[in-house]
Amino acid sequence: MTDNITVINELVECGECENDFDIINILIHNDNYFCTDCYDNIIVKCDDCDDEFNSNDGDDITTGNGNRICSDCVDNYNSCGNCGDYYHIDYITHIDNSTYCDDCRDDNYSYCNDCNEYVENENCEYIDGNLFCENCRMDRFSYCDDCDDDYDNNTYSSCPACVSGLYDNDYTPDLMFHGTKTKLYLGMELEATPNSNSDRQDLIDLTYELFGRDLVYLKRDGSVAGGFELVTHPINAKEFKDIFNIDKLKTLADSGLRSWDSSSSCGIHIHFSKIAFESTLHLYAFSALMFNNPEFMQQFAGRESRYASFDGVESTRLGNKKMALEYAKGNKNYNRYLALNNQNDNTIELRIFKGSLNTERVKCIIDFCNLLFDYTQSITVKQLLNKELITDNMVEFCISHSSNYSNLINHIMFRKDN
Repeated sequence: MTDNITVINELVECGECENDFDIINILIHNDNYFCTDCYDNIIVKCDDCDDEFNSNDGDDITTGNGNRICSDCVDNYNSCGNCGDYYHIDYITHIDNSTYCDDCRDDNYSYCNDCNEYVENENCEYIDGNLFCENCRMDRFSYCDDCDDDYDNNTYSSCPACVSGLYDNDYTPDLMFHGTKTKLYLGMELEATPNSNSDRQDLIDLTYELFGRDLVYLKRDGSVAGGFELVTHPINAKEFKDIFNIDKLKTLADSGLRSWDSSSSCGIHIHFSKIAFESTLHLYAFSALMFNNPEFMQQFAGRESRYASFDGVESTRLGNKKMALEYAKGNKNYNRYLALNNQNDNTIELRIFKGSLNTERVKCIIDFCNLLFDYTQSITVKQLLNKELITDNMVEFCISHSSNYSNLINHIMFRKDN
């Protein structure tokens, strides 16, 4: 029953079944009278504009996912040339003068990461996690006789798999934990590339010489052409800056390694051990503080990146507000390229930071990670309900515990005069 009831002191004829009904059983739509049964059967709510329409008008459609769309909104939809179902035009792809819904497109075509065109599935091949059509694969990749594998000749002058000390991107060694035994360990992934005057093998050898193979290992990374990813073994969070000896990064920079000003989009990712989050409240507060403050986080991180997205709706179909709750429940995200990635079994990964070999900046990043953990660990249910989980309060927490964040406290975003 709606508020559109005709107030008269007589029976009213239903315009559909033509039976007379008492006024209390009559509803109106576009000046037409309907009994409640006919109204429920005929008048439908449009899933696009939310207006009600008469389904007997004949100009509406039903989409492939069961939504009813009125005639005014029909122009926003198109039919799939394969299955014939209607979908919103944002979910219709045009390929070779034909239209495809997402499901039919994926059943028949794949997207080449090189030429950015859809190609029939049988003419595509995955290489290092990226999809290439047959033509692009032949143009871009060369065959290495030594390891019997293909390599990207647009990126490498010789096979990168045969470079000494550089492991595949899915490589994980037996982990060695460093520092005083604790629950919170941090692991850093720092992406970098040689400049045009430096030799990658020399930089690889120098990195191992500086830090040691028991503390770091180097991996290939498809997002940093010709470079590598420096990965630390787990290090006690409070002792990270001393154990890793961040000042040694300057030697790599002086020798030609680049990260912040690399031609590739380099980043720094920090892994937090999940076991350190001893309550769902802590993990929720940690995640909510990240997802609810993208501008603050990106300003400190030095970048906005599709590899560290805050756009939860597009990336996960859950939405930013729900991501923190999903993480607290122990659920994993669908897309690893989020600002905070929860896909790993034992760590939660913070992906926001722009890559850097500047020692003071890297020290600030480690302090910032410790601050995020410490501040959100201090949050109570009452503070959460009072909406006190905000970056201003985190900055105040940092200032009041300044001795714990000696590098961060001098950062422009955390100084008292700001």
